[in-house]
Amino acid sequence: MLANTAYIYISSFTTIIPADIDSILRAFSFGIGTISAFILCRLWGLGILDRRIVIVVVVNLIVQSVLIFSTLYLIGGISLLALSLISYASARRKIPWMVIIIAVPILALLHLGKSEMRRVHWMPGAPPPTLSDLPAYYTEWVGDSLDAREAGKRDPSTAGTSIFARASLIQMLCLSIDNVPDRKPYLWGESYIDIPAQIIPRFLWPEKPSSLLSNVRLALYFNLVTVENTLTVSIAFGTISEAYINFSFFGVVLLGLLMGMGFKRISMLADGVPQFSALGIFMILLTAWSFQIEQVMATWLSSLFQASVVCIGVPLAYRRFTGG
Repeated sequence: MLANTAYIYISSFTTIIPADIDSILRAFSFGIGTISAFILCRLWGLGILDRRIVIVVVVNLIVQSVLIFSTLYLIGGISLLALSLISYASARRKIPWMVIIIAVPILALLHLGKSEMRRVHWMPGAPPPTLSDLPAYYTEWVGDSLDAREAGKRDPSTAGTSIFARASLIQMLCLSIDNVPDRKPYLWGESYIDIPAQIIPRFLWPEKPSSLLSNVRLALYFNLVTVENTLTVSIAFGTISEAYINFSFFGVVLLGLLMGMGFKRISMLADGVPQFSALGIFMILLTAWSFQIEQVMATWLSSLFQASVVCIGVPLAYRRFTGG
């Protein structure tokens, strides 16, 4: 967890890490960080974690969340907190309602001001916040959130979507069904064409297409962004909307069947296996990635594949070649 916290700080507030190896380090850091958070919170829930280590875990979770939220991508921090909460609650057999009561309103408030913060801080040439800027940065964010809430009360038509509506991506489903196929034709798999390329390491294919291109294609398809601002505007579609845009309701049904049967099969195979087995670790990763609903399939599979290689593939390869 400490290594992951250090990486998040270095990647967010310095330029020490070269761009060509940042994706590798990100996969390593978040893969190991996810596994560590899950295991430590489970030990905490079982009551066998030293109190001093509990303090270290809590501090790391808070620091990581604050640093991740400062990038104005809430889903990363929410995924980390949700995974830790599930791990703790499943071991404790008790839901920590006090944590939920405190965390949910804070996240909902930050969500209200996120669009305005992105508009200002994602402007071309706008410098990212430094570590010393964070107190003022979050003060500005809370102020924007309160302004957005008041504006929504005065004029409901200007109110932003709630964090629950945003999490469900219901607005993107409505947009997709309203436009496709009446105004826009089905894509017939166009947003999935970059998925096979994601299994090839970038050092073997430096010009490998980014998994984010699928999301960019969808945003351009609906004229939600222009070619010039694709790097400064982020619009989440999610896997369900993407399936509909490509293959209509049949694609949505097929996606549900494939993922449902796949998750069921993996969970049955993992039943009773050691926590540190390949399947045990993969179940932890799947739990974390189940919250990444904002991603399109190429990004979801690519990030899960990278984390699996780091957390499962590397240890297995090490044991095979060393006999350990």
